[in-house]
Amino acid sequence: MKMLRKLLVVFLIAALCVATVAAPVASAAKKVTMTGAANLRSGAGKGYASKLIIAKGETAKYLKKYKKDGRGVYWLKVKYNGTKGWVSTRFARLGKASSKKVTATGKANIRIAPKKSGTVLGIVKKGKTLSYRGKTIKDSRGVKWYHVNYNGQGAWISSRYAKLK
Repeated sequence: MKMLRKLLVVFLIAALCVATVAAPVASAAKKVTMTGAANLRSGAGKGYASKLIIAKGETAKYLKKYKKDGRGVYWLKVKYNGTKGWVSTRFARLGKASSKKVTATGKANIRIAPKKSGTVLGIVKKGKTLSYRGKTIKDSRGVKWYHVNYNGQGAWISSRYAKLK
């Protein structure tokens, strides 16, 4: 009987340790970066209403709360553009946000495709900073195009009018 009790205690301690390590919590983390397009939901679970969609590469402020749903998926409470809600760790990563940004060095067109003839989504002024999505492409002229977040979606800006920092 004593042996069974000891085994049970060891098992419970091991389970607690695994659960603690598996939880997506980093006390110093202040940002949550989207690894895919993520629904910002009203509650911690797939069944809650989506308030908005946060684009891949965007960051949100971590509000130091998390929950695990019935499927075993962790949800992080965040604030994005003034809206509070929950994002799934299947589409978000808790931790230091990427420091890479793209800054317009002049008035620049934001395009759907990484080419001069790509449809223009909008125009940014000199000094405007956009989140870099981690991809750079050279067009047929040898001009680099940076993949950025623009109004919640992926877009492209020419290196002739922007710098990656």
